[in-house]
Formats: sequence, C-alpha cells, structure tokens
Amino acid sequence: MKFYFCETCGKRVTEDDMAAGEARDKKLKGVFCKNCSVGVMTMEMAALTDLPKTDLPAPPPVRVSTASGSKLSPPHLAAAKSSSRSHPKPADGSLARGPQADRPGEKRNPYVLALFGGAAALLVAVAALLLSGSAPKKDVARNEPKTEPAPKPPEAAPALPPAATTEQKPEQKTEAADPKPSAEKTAAHELSPKEAYEQRVKAGLLKPEAPPDAHPPPPPAEARPPADAGDAGPSITADFEGAFDARWKIEGAEVSEEQAHGGKKSLKLAEGQSAALSLGAKNDQPVRVTMWIYDNGKKLGAGVSATGPGWGVKTGAGDTFCLRTCWRPYLGGDAGYVWFNTGENKWFTPHLAKVPRKEGWNEWVFDFTDPKAPKIACGGIKVSNLTEKFVPAGAVAVCLIGGQTSTGPLYVDDIRVEYPKK
Repeated sequence: MKFYFCETCGKRVTEDDMAAGEARDKKLKGVFCKNCSVGVMTMEMAALTDLPKTDLPAPPPVRVSTASGSKLSPPHLAAAKSSSRSHPKPADGSLARGPQADRPGEKRNPYVLALFGGAAALLVAVAALLLSGSAPKKDVARNEPKTEPAPKPPEAAPALPPAATTEQKPEQKTEAADPKPSAEKTAAHELSPKEAYEQRVKAGLLKPEAPPDAHPPPPPAEARPPADAGDAGPSITADFEGAFDARWKIEGAEVSEEQAHGGKKSLKLAEGQSAALSLGAKNDQPVRVTMWIYDNGKKLGAGVSATGPGWGVKTGAGDTFCLRTCWRPYLGGDAGYVWFNTGENKWFTPHLAKVPRKEGWNEWVFDFTDPKAPKIACGGIKVSNLTEKFVPAGAVAVCLIGGQTSTGPLYVDDIRVEYPKK
C-alpha cells in the first residue's frame, strides 16, 4: 500500500484514505489531508491531440437560366426549352407542377430538375446576401447619432480655469493674513519658535496638533531601518496596543482582547493565518528575540495527529526555525513542544524539544548574539535535542503561524528584538 505525507501538516495518509475521501491528491501541488486540502487548487494539464483534417463537401453547382446571363451547354439548353414549353410558368411566378408531371410511368428530365434546383439555390443565396448586406448599414446609421455627442466634453474644459482661480483665492487671502511681528517687538528680540508657532496657528497656517518646536524631533528608534549583519541596530518592540509597525506582514491575523500579557491586547492567529516582522536585512542578524506565547493547555490524547501553532524566526537562507505544539502517535504532544526547520524537510520532520508544556503565558528566547553558540529557551529551560546543522545562527524576521482549528488559536504579545551593544 502506498502512503504519503500531507504537504501542510505532515499527516501520514494512505491510498485507502484518498479513496475514502480523508485525503486529496492535488497533482502538482502534492497530497493533502482532508482539512489541509481546502482551498488548494489542483494543477493538471491535459494532453494535446491533433484533430484530423476534414474536407468540406464541395457546394452543388449552381445553374441559372439564360435570362440571368449564364451560358448553358446545347443539351441543357434544349432541355430547358422543352421543359418551358411543356410546363408554362404561372402568372404568380410559382413553379407549379403541370398535369403531365403527375402521370404515372412518365420519366422526369434530370436536367430540368437540376436547372430548377440551381435557380432556387441562387435566389436563396441572393436574398441572404441582400439581407446580410443591409443589416450593417442600418446598424451603422442607427449608431451614427450616438457617436456625435463624443466631442462635447472638451466644451466643458474652459470651466476649469475659474475653478482653479477660486481655489487659489483662499491661499492668497491666507498669505495676506499671515501676521508679521511688530517693529517694536522685532527690535526688542526675535520671536521664539514657540511664539512663531502660536501666531501661525492663530492665522490658520498650522494645525494645533503640529509640534511647537521649529525643529521637530528625530523619528523614534522603531522607524529607523536596522543595521546590516554585525552592526548594532535599534531595538524593535511590539505590544499590539496600537497600530502595526510598517515592517509587519499580516495575513489574516488580527489584534484581540481575548488574551493579553502586558496590556489589554495581543496578536491572535487561527488556522491558515500568519504574521512576520521583518528586521530589514538580507543577512542573518545577531539579534536576541523574546516573545510571550500563550499555551491554551489543549490535550488531544495519545495516537492523534495534529499540528498546532508555531512561533520562531526566519533566516537569510529563507528557512524557518519554529517551535510548535504538535501531536503525532510517536510524540507526546500533550506534554511537550517540538521544533522544526523547513530547511530539513519542510514541515514533515518534527523533533522533540524536551521542554515541558505549561499552560498560560510563557517567555520564549531566541538568542543569536553569539552566532557560534545560539541559545533557545522557554522559561529558562533550554531547548535540547537540537541538530547543530539546522539551528540558525541569526535571523532576518520573526515568524508566527496559526495551527489547526482543533489545537486552538495562537496568542502572542510583547515581542522585543534587541541588537548587541558594541
């Protein structure tokens, strides 16, 4: 029996599972379990086939009478004349059958039949041509009046200058109303930045919330881009009490008041949602990342396979190193955490972290200030059972991932990224 692993959660599935509808084969996308296959489009290309070339049957020959200008061979012409004598054309123009045509045993002339059939086909073709040729003319004539109003918009263009003039008048009045300090006060002393600010606010040139100082303070440290690898950069904090920093990339996650560590809010991630805080560098940064993760204490029991939420860092090589709650028949998901590195085998290979789970808020530390000796711990307990090859030496982003619905949402709060001091 063939078996596979889910491309998203790593769940083991077999051919029987796919036959029973518990798994889906998404072709080029891979094999997914029933839960993870939702929203994944199947990519498959059908083979191209050559269609046999079919020849269209030749149209029947059109024969017309000598009155229309066509020439007939002498036998056909004789047949036509004899037919016209034996069957006179009625006054209404219809081709009536004479009494001789209904006599039994009398043979009909095939040339006469061919002549009449060709004339009928020609009349039908001419009528169709006339009808098809006249229809476009009517449509064009009907559409011509609709295209005439098109040049009208340029006529409204001259109305724009007066509008621009009226918009410029308030600016001219405002400039004229700009108060100038009196000669006596100017002679005594120059206006201070605060006094100049107050006068410009009274004149309506500045908003009251503008800073009173003539020289605004420098932007906060969080708005400055961090230095490249090896250089001390500014600290970055995220408590989710206000607006997101511009370096966040949010996909479905949202701020929630259901749980909070320091203030009243935290970042909540459900199944299929993610969030990443970029450090603004392409090379691994020697940073120390701390974050508070809420463990909901979910217990699924032994023998269950499920993948919970994850939290960790992304490296300059594009790999994600992450801690997660994870259940497998060979793992104790109710008791401890596991670690992944997508550079090893995507999300298919979990490793025991040997850190016991503790319900509630837990502080996780990813310390890369010494790239040669990285430290990863939870509540002072170091993550062990690490494979040196897959332990990052730095980070370029903080990564958060929602887990399956059965494992509960992820709550994150009070993230802090610190650079080493020189």
